[in-house]
Amino acid sequence: MATITTSQIIDTLKQHLNLSTPEIKEAKPQQPDIEYQPHRAKWEARTALRLAVDPSLPSTPLPAGFPKKLESPLVWEGSDWKDEKNWVYALTPSELDEIAEALKHFQGLDKPLGLVSQATFPLPTLGPVLSGIARELHGGRGFSVLRGIPVDAYSREEVVIIYIGVSSYVGNLRAVQDDNTGGMLAHIKDLSAVYDARAIGSPAYTTDKQVFHTDSGDIISLLALETAAEGGVSKIGSSWRVYNHIAEHRPDLIETLSQPWPYDGFGAGPCTARPLLGFVDDKMIIQYSRRALTGFQGLPRSADIPPISEAHAEALDTLHFLAEKYALSLDFQKGDIQYVNNLSIFHARDGFRDDKENTRHLLRLWLRNEELAWKIPEYLNANWQRLYYSLDPEKQVFVLEPEMRSVSKGVKY
Repeated sequence: MATITTSQIIDTLKQHLNLSTPEIKEAKPQQPDIEYQPHRAKWEARTALRLAVDPSLPSTPLPAGFPKKLESPLVWEGSDWKDEKNWVYALTPSELDEIAEALKHFQGLDKPLGLVSQATFPLPTLGPVLSGIARELHGGRGFSVLRGIPVDAYSREEVVIIYIGVSSYVGNLRAVQDDNTGGMLAHIKDLSAVYDARAIGSPAYTTDKQVFHTDSGDIISLLALETAAEGGVSKIGSSWRVYNHIAEHRPDLIETLSQPWPYDGFGAGPCTARPLLGFVDDKMIIQYSRRALTGFQGLPRSADIPPISEAHAEALDTLHFLAEKYALSLDFQKGDIQYVNNLSIFHARDGFRDDKENTRHLLRLWLRNEELAWKIPEYLNANWQRLYYSLDPEKQVFVLEPEMRSVSKGVKY
């Protein structure tokens, strides 16, 4: 193997990572050359250079207690799934009638939307099917799609009631998604025509590609009100499969992921330090948002907080590109509800184009099934309490028209 000199390393860094020689000599802590949108050439160059500087990295022991390999139905690759009938449940006419009757029942109670539950939205036949989906999320492959909600047949409020009611059988608790407003429902839609780009701090409100990441909480659920004219493909990837790859080839990055990272609050909260990866009760749990580590558009990374390291940057890109390698693309149709185990599965979407007839618009809930819920790492406990247990149902707000969450504007809560 040819010897790589220090000058060659510096020249390559300057070419691929936009670092200057004086900066390298001074070795001052600074944010690596990494952006929200991953750059494969930079990732490959950074990986090659780090291995050239320290060839022992692949021999690093795994952190104490972390397994060499995970064995579970949650370990899968996109190529493992050939027929969407394995994960799509199409609602029958009788089940749709049952949903319509449950809607009428709830409306007759004259209660606030926060009180939609299994008790107020009765689904005697469909309920057990939805409970089966919940079990699949926690002990099976980790994802399912419910197909066939006739969203055009109902008003927006009725669609929201149906979405909440059906989802209450998958997860009985809903998380707060906007602390300022008590908002429990998020709209995922391009709002670049409504807000100045300098005010948009999340790709959820643009047509941009969303890289692989997780949201907050146990279960992420998305209902498609409308799909894009072009693009916007929904993708998921097994973080457990990604873990196995990294643990085998680059265990040093598991060490990096399991240590505290400086997480940007963008003014909506303080900078916090926590791991991206934890192993609790024989389960691998990952929770991270790339934009909180790189910034995005109207919310660049704060200059007054500690930067991430070169090891962090490599690990962050490794998560994305491996998730992309092992991903499954979902045919997300209008009226579909997608349920994903947010603790063990990454999700992403392609960039898209809207037109007058087709404007991509999703509704999102964060759910928790108290009966089936996994034990979470201690460093997530405070956030879980805030998400699921801080707001009485009577005070929960379900905004019917698209708006941007406060945290995506850097608004303090």
